[in-house]
Amino acid sequence: MQATSFSAAVAFEHRSAMSDQGVCAPWLGHILPWFQPWLQMPIHQALVISVAGWACVLVIIWALPFLSLEFKQQGADRLMSVVHSVLATILGVLAEVCATPACIEGDSWVRGPMMMIIGYLAVDLASMLVCDVWQGWRSVDSSMVLHHVFILAMFGLGVFFDIGVYFAAALLINEASTPFMTLMWYLTFSGRKETPLFLVNGVAFALVFFLCRIVFIPFSFYQFASLNFCSPGGSDWTSMRMRCAPIMAAGYAAIFALNLMWFKKILMGALKKLLQRSDALFSHDDQQLLEDGENGEDEDSCHS
Repeated sequence: MQATSFSAAVAFEHRSAMSDQGVCAPWLGHILPWFQPWLQMPIHQALVISVAGWACVLVIIWALPFLSLEFKQQGADRLMSVVHSVLATILGVLAEVCATPACIEGDSWVRGPMMMIIGYLAVDLASMLVCDVWQGWRSVDSSMVLHHVFILAMFGLGVFFDIGVYFAAALLINEASTPFMTLMWYLTFSGRKETPLFLVNGVAFALVFFLCRIVFIPFSFYQFASLNFCSPGGSDWTSMRMRCAPIMAAGYAAIFALNLMWFKKILMGALKKLLQRSDALFSHDDQQLLEDGENGEDEDSCHS
């Protein structure tokens, strides 16, 4: 029994090695000192700074004089999401490429992306509640509200109890599809839904969504499973680390199911758009044939 407990402890110690020992450690060493004061703050203070930072971004967008009031009501937070998605994708790629999968991070730099996205989600959720629920400027997207609440809960648990932070940070790669979705909204908002750009962007959106979500989430889950689901072993279910392991596994399943639902909507929308274009093309050809036939009849009448 003691040998088994010792083996489990050694295995968990290995799984808990901080991911700072990744291939980019020398390069990151030149950048991280600038962020160390923030990373080493108590979590609640670091999160307050993150929320305040994203709130400032949103306020700046609302203050831009060259954007119309209607645009701000419909898309101020969408514009903020583009800024966030670019930053989040870069940080997600850095976590995946430059860090080693681990279950415990301590004060590692990998904690930074998590605190960044929690602050963003809190501000974006508040914006949706104001714009959609309170002011009624847009229809309420219940799936997006659910997504934000779910991710805030899951990532919040991960940061506060320091469990699986690496995997949550790497999942920020999912945000690579957001700029394409925002461009799709803007083209619709500006009356350019029938342009070739809308079609090209839609194809790119579906492809990037598939790669960075439908493909990457199962790969990330495989990495998580390879570390024995970050379970410390033993039978003490009063330990939060014991409870977090199955919660994280269920979280993966839930977020993957939600993305599958969104991907189905994307494919159905793309199929509908292609069918509409096909119908329009056939209608144009039929009209051309009809006009050609009428012209032929006119010519025959003239000859007779």
